[in-house]
Amino acid sequence: MNIPVSTYRVQLHREFTLRHLKEILPYLHQLGITTVYASPFFEAVPGSTHGYDVLNPHRINPELGTEEDLIEISEWLHEHRMTWLQDIVPNHMSSQTSNVWLYDVLEKGPFSPYYTFFDINWHHPKYPGQLMVPLLSKPLEELVVEGELTLTYDAKGLHFQYYEHSFPIDFRQYASVLSQINEIQSAVVVPDYFIQSAQEFAAIQPDQKLDLTSWEQFKAELDSFFQKDTNLKVLREYSGHTTKTLDLLKTQNFCLAAWQEADKSMNYRRFFTVNELICLRMENEQTFAHYHKYIKSLIDKDIIQALRIDHIDGLYAPKAYLECLHELVGEDTYVVVEKILAPNEYIPADWKVQGTTGYDFLSLVNRLLVSDKSIEALSEFYSQVHVLAYDFEEAVYRKKLFMLIHHMGGELDNLTEQLVQLFPEYSITDEMRSNYRQVLAYWMVSFSVYRLYLDEKTLSEDNAKQLKLVFEQAKAKAKAPALDNVFEELRPILAPEPIEATSKELRFLMRTQQFTGPLMAKGVEDTTFYMYNLLISRNEVGDTPHIEENINTYQFHQEMQKRPLTTLNATATHDTKRGEDVRLRINVLSEIVEEWKAKVLEWQKIAEGFRFSEGGLVIPDPNDEYFLYQTLVGTYPVHIDPENENYHSRLKEYITKVMKEAKVHTNWSAPDTVYEGKAIEFVNNLLDNQAFMHSFVPFVQRVAKYGAVYSLTQTLIRLTAPGVPDTYQGTELWDLSMVDPDNRRPVNYLTRKQVLKNIVTEMDNSIYLQEKLKNVLDPSLKLFVLHKLLLLRRQYPELFLQGVYKPILTAGKHARKVTAFIREWKSQIVLVVFPLEVVSLCESGCLPVGTDVWEDTYLGWPEESNTIEYVNIFTYQSIHLSSRQPIGELLSVFPIGCWIKK
Repeated sequence: MNIPVSTYRVQLHREFTLRHLKEILPYLHQLGITTVYASPFFEAVPGSTHGYDVLNPHRINPELGTEEDLIEISEWLHEHRMTWLQDIVPNHMSSQTSNVWLYDVLEKGPFSPYYTFFDINWHHPKYPGQLMVPLLSKPLEELVVEGELTLTYDAKGLHFQYYEHSFPIDFRQYASVLSQINEIQSAVVVPDYFIQSAQEFAAIQPDQKLDLTSWEQFKAELDSFFQKDTNLKVLREYSGHTTKTLDLLKTQNFCLAAWQEADKSMNYRRFFTVNELICLRMENEQTFAHYHKYIKSLIDKDIIQALRIDHIDGLYAPKAYLECLHELVGEDTYVVVEKILAPNEYIPADWKVQGTTGYDFLSLVNRLLVSDKSIEALSEFYSQVHVLAYDFEEAVYRKKLFMLIHHMGGELDNLTEQLVQLFPEYSITDEMRSNYRQVLAYWMVSFSVYRLYLDEKTLSEDNAKQLKLVFEQAKAKAKAPALDNVFEELRPILAPEPIEATSKELRFLMRTQQFTGPLMAKGVEDTTFYMYNLLISRNEVGDTPHIEENINTYQFHQEMQKRPLTTLNATATHDTKRGEDVRLRINVLSEIVEEWKAKVLEWQKIAEGFRFSEGGLVIPDPNDEYFLYQTLVGTYPVHIDPENENYHSRLKEYITKVMKEAKVHTNWSAPDTVYEGKAIEFVNNLLDNQAFMHSFVPFVQRVAKYGAVYSLTQTLIRLTAPGVPDTYQGTELWDLSMVDPDNRRPVNYLTRKQVLKNIVTEMDNSIYLQEKLKNVLDPSLKLFVLHKLLLLRRQYPELFLQGVYKPILTAGKHARKVTAFIREWKSQIVLVVFPLEVVSLCESGCLPVGTDVWEDTYLGWPEESNTIEYVNIFTYQSIHLSSRQPIGELLSVFPIGCWIKK
């Protein structure tokens, strides 16, 4: 298997195409990258900035380029011994009717070859035989009366037009429409030939097949007829008959509804709560085979060598999917999955996969680089700033329950109906159905992980224990004695014993697991993370705001020793809530809690004249204000950086999104523009206030200095720890981005190329680092570290892809403030050393370098290795390590160290 030595993630869109990517390939190669890791490049909704709204997985997105462009890039990569890791999206596609598969389903219904591809409940009691399409701005009848929804025709056939959306008429309804046109006109406008042909199509029986050639020929002839304006006019007149139009709409394979209806009623599985993304039944063999046909061809041509599977938790049976994929693409294809793991949760050992996309690594490093010394003081201060109605766990529980009831009510109803069907012997009353619904809701929100991985044939002992734990927690958290009997009635299904679980019940449980993940994401990542603001650097995908769950060096070593060597190590992705360097700045606050408290109190005093009062509500409220202070500390550009020139406008967009996501004073469906506007005005007034900036800027500069040291540390860990380091586009320099779409904005590669050129020219100069360290905020330091480590990995691939991880003990005065480990493979050894608790080490404002800082602190190095010479890859200094190797000698010039055995 061609396992990547390092990856570089690029976001492809119409402003950064395959041609643009080709232009930066020499830069990536010079940087030391071995694998290009690309966002989805299949045809997507026009203007898509991410590519996850796929329209056609069998074609390169024309906005990005062509297959010829891809082949050209592939040839270049092969010449330079580089590979391609491709992100694919098997869980969902765009629900727009420009999705050719979906359009075919709406036109042909059960006669479409794609009819079973999409996860649609065609037997839904409210939409029997129809796909609910929730995108209207107002009730359907109003739109028809006002002429916003009209019947028209083009080369694809008869369809209803609603702005840019077109919905094809069921082919079996053509005869009715054409006949009614003649009735409306009181004359033969449509020739009998067309009506007779349409009647033949309408007479097709369920056990028959539609002759596609005849059908397309019929539409082509009809298109020629309607090309004449006089004939097309009759369709406009038809649309003017409200009753006929509404009656026709009732007979279609779709049911148009207002977008707000999706919160209450739903008959297709969405990606999270995004109406515009419809999920696929990838467990269907035909769906799997057809969807992956083009991907398979690209792998067979050796254009793609590796795959990233988006949202694996959305699939009905992830393990079975991965086994089918493994058989399809072969054992030589490297595969990772997007999977968010809770602390102490690990990817199933029996999955045919090389690892995850690295959120778990982000969490481990983040938890290591937060100080646990002042947790109690920080928590106490937050409770003073904002009176918490409940703790984080309770907040998660409430937000998940809120999301399920108010925004996923249709999904909950559908699952309740499936639950009811497990009791065919019962006569289910409305009260019973309501009780089942409540218990199911309490059970679903009680999962502490995104989902369990069940099998429809047997229930493992481990899964049975997990289900039992969830069930007991659900019952206890519900605090609803009136439902106790209902809980016990449902216990055999929701918490079954392994030998008693039936296949039908297991299929139901597997189905629920396709929704517990989205529920967790929406309730935690997209809601609680925006309103629980103890230390927002920990409010991150894959991480937890529980700062008491920090890890020490010993625990970090334990995790690294069992970490898969082939999994990705990421510290920034297109989905992270804030840039990797923003997090590290905010982490510094955990080391200076008293100073931070004093600053917040000072800023609150300055801000007294900037707050607004609206209906008894202070804007921003204290919790939002505390969030804003942390955000400013984390994102404010204290160094000259053209990429941050539009900081104020970016901050405005970010704050607006954050407040909507928190769903406290405003939200997406019912925005409070007054609150949003006043909160933004508050921030603008702060940044324009001389007193605030006089207090704020020096503080941020100091925090940024320590954050920069941690950034170099994090880069060192990511590049040397077990796993494959992933670099997100643009993060070679300081990454002060905010949540998407801010973290997907254009990258200035001209700047990065020039910085790299300067580094390559100057890095052999012995005084290069000394000069650079005079300003530790210089972003080129980060690129320097990244470049040197990437080159090291490329030079010694086996050392990092196969080398064992061994902790190195530290001792002395500051032993707990330094971490060291080696990677060893055969005779190759690399030693890694980095600091922790930097602020306390550098109270005088210095950097954590030299004997004055480290005093009597040393490594416990094996004596038998004393004769071996090691070279520092950053400073080029050679050293023979002693059994009591002083840290001050190792870190005499640079705050982090990496030595390779000569």
